[in-house]
Amino acid sequence: MANVQLAKNLLTLRKSRHLTQDDLSRMLHISRQAYSNYETMKRNPDLESLLLLCSFYHITLDELVLRTL
Repeated sequence: MANVQLAKNLLTLRKSRHLTQDDLSRMLHISRQAYSNYETMKRNPDLESLLLLCSFYHITLDELVLRTL
């Protein structure tokens, strides 16, 4: 099931730091299309990717997945 808040937060965080989807896909070692699927709710990131994103953005998993940023 797609997590709307997660997708919105990923887009907001990426744009607020002036990053491209390609920038984040390289960091996560996935394709740009795979990362794009996270922001468009076609796929959910695996736990390892979520934790890498939390570490990169200095936020908790709860903030990334559940809260409006």
